[in-house]
Amino acid sequence: MRWFGNALAVCAGVLLYVALEHGWLRLILNFFYPVTAGAAIAYMVDPIARLLERRVLKKISSDKWKRVLAVVLSLLLIVFFVILLLLFLIPQLIDSVNLLINNLQIYFISFQEWLNEVSVQLSHTPGVLPVNPENINHLFGSLDTTVEGLIRWIMENIGSLSGSTLDFGRGIMNFSVDLMIRLMNGTLAFILSIYFLLGKKGIIDNIKRLFQAALTDEQYGKFHDFVKHCNEILIRYILCDLVDALIVGILNWIFMLVFRIPYAVLISVVVGVTNLAPTFGPIVGGVIGGFILLLINPWYALMFVVFTLILQTVDGYIIKPRLFGGQLGVSSVLILVFLIVGGRVFGIYGVLLSIPMAAIVDFSYRDYLLPFLEKKKRERLTEDTPPSS
Repeated sequence: MRWFGNALAVCAGVLLYVALEHGWLRLILNFFYPVTAGAAIAYMVDPIARLLERRVLKKISSDKWKRVLAVVLSLLLIVFFVILLLLFLIPQLIDSVNLLINNLQIYFISFQEWLNEVSVQLSHTPGVLPVNPENINHLFGSLDTTVEGLIRWIMENIGSLSGSTLDFGRGIMNFSVDLMIRLMNGTLAFILSIYFLLGKKGIIDNIKRLFQAALTDEQYGKFHDFVKHCNEILIRYILCDLVDALIVGILNWIFMLVFRIPYAVLISVVVGVTNLAPTFGPIVGGVIGGFILLLINPWYALMFVVFTLILQTVDGYIIKPRLFGGQLGVSSVLILVFLIVGGRVFGIYGVLLSIPMAAIVDFSYRDYLLPFLEKKKRERLTEDTPPSS
């Protein structure tokens, strides 16, 4: 009966709300983390394997060995690329971080001296700004106090952390256990991804048989088209987002090298990685890079912020539209909703996948839900209209 379906939908909604409110859904996902991570790795590696099958290994007659070689080669290519990237970036990142930590106090002192110089210059030129010089001195005096307090806090905490041997040992132990668990989960996920890649045909065939048995031919055709469209959106978004982050990071690195701004590799990596997250990611990268450069030289920070605004404008209106080809054109409000909800439920993964999820919901609403509701309305109107004599 109709009331049963409505009651079932309400119960499912209540269960989903309780799971989200108490964090059960995230707990369940964390419990199955190796399986979901392995499936995600296999999903991202499979396009490379299929490309190798079609272009490089097309002369091999055996489909089984062609698939095995394609999977092995694709994994080796990814591992080689990651190792090459780490060999290039890790030494420079370590040097940059060590240099930044060692010179942090010097940078704070230089920034404080710059604030004092600006305060003195503004106090001797009262006609430049419609502000009382005493208020300017009070403002910069407050900034000086804030910087001094921040320096004192950092130095005190560094001293307390280095002097607390017991807490330091506990922290190392907790970090080691957490790292070991993550390595085990990562290893299991990598192994499972290999099994998923090699057994892809059998898994897909079983899923197809299940849905063909449960649905009519018309329903199965619509379901197949829906899944195919979702897959195209996800694959295109992941590849284009990675390429876009790489382009933004390289352009930022070139800009900093040309103008001889320090910490080019460190800040460019931060900008590229944060650019993967939509909407707020570029803002976070710009704030982090601008804060680091502000301590070194305020003019560097100003140049970096101006270039970041220009780069994000070019990226938003030129680079991304050309990469995505207009296929993910969804409203910013829908993306913002999925960004907030996805971040609260699924963490960083929900943030990273907010745009494709919003695109899937958008095209599902336009191509499936609206036509279905319009069809139902036409059927009701046809039933209510009396036949003409």
